[in-house]
Amino acid sequence: MASWHHWQRTQGDRVRVVRLEKWFALRFAELVEFVAANRSEANLTATALNMSVTCKMSALVLATQSQLPEPLDESQDLRPQAAPPFPGPSAWSPRAALQIAVLGSFVGVGESEFTTQYTKDRLGITAPQRAGLRLCNVTVALFANTVLVRVLRDCMTVKLQVVLCCVVGVVSHVLYMIARSATAIYPANLVGAFGVLIGVYVNTLNANVAVASGLPLGAMMGLFSTASQLGILIGPPIFSSIFIVSMKDIFWGHPFPQLAFCVGLLVNLINMKLLLGIPEAAYEGKKPIPSEVAQDPRDPASPTRPTSLP
Repeated sequence: MASWHHWQRTQGDRVRVVRLEKWFALRFAELVEFVAANRSEANLTATALNMSVTCKMSALVLATQSQLPEPLDESQDLRPQAAPPFPGPSAWSPRAALQIAVLGSFVGVGESEFTTQYTKDRLGITAPQRAGLRLCNVTVALFANTVLVRVLRDCMTVKLQVVLCCVVGVVSHVLYMIARSATAIYPANLVGAFGVLIGVYVNTLNANVAVASGLPLGAMMGLFSTASQLGILIGPPIFSSIFIVSMKDIFWGHPFPQLAFCVGLLVNLINMKLLLGIPEAAYEGKKPIPSEVAQDPRDPASPTRPTSLP
């Protein structure tokens, strides 16, 4: 019974998160359109309109994904009156973890390569400034993986940590999109410290899913590594191609170099949706017993099995 109530709370939280994501995406799109309507500069107006289109695309993707059926556990009873089991790590199979590994490496490496060219060509950032940004990135990553991860672990649950890192990581993308100088990029790098921690949770998730799947751990981790390498290989050329196309006057007659960041934001929202859809037990490595097994009086290991009186 407790697992049924937990499942209901999980489903309710999932619906509320999806609604909140769509609401923010649509409200931001409306704000961008309002700003575009009140600007006299044609280039800024075209940029704002493209950002609005990207936000609405994000809302459409989130709305579509929210209608997808939940993955089924092997132990789930498909009878109409049967209560759904507790959604443990095995209910999500390695497929979701593989998708997260591919998308995460695709965006991370692709945007890293693209950002260097973007800041050089569009913002006029010099080599010493790029070295300063690189030093800032390294410092932030060290702080996140040594201090911040411990602070978050003592303050909140794993699922809330993932939510916080995903949301702040999306904010860093928006800061990159609206940056007009090197000075404006430093806050985006500092905020990106939370985004760095996503890799910690993804690696933990991969290991836990590999163990829960029952397959050899080495084979599963090798599969996840191959998926990550696939994202690393295809990320840079795709983002570079998007950047080259965005420099043409094909968006309302003006270039839109921020298009690659918009694509990265869209992929990050999809990755965020996958991360938030995974139950917290998968991040913590727990493998709960399905309710129908735990409550079977014929099972000798069942805690509800009646004991004989002396």
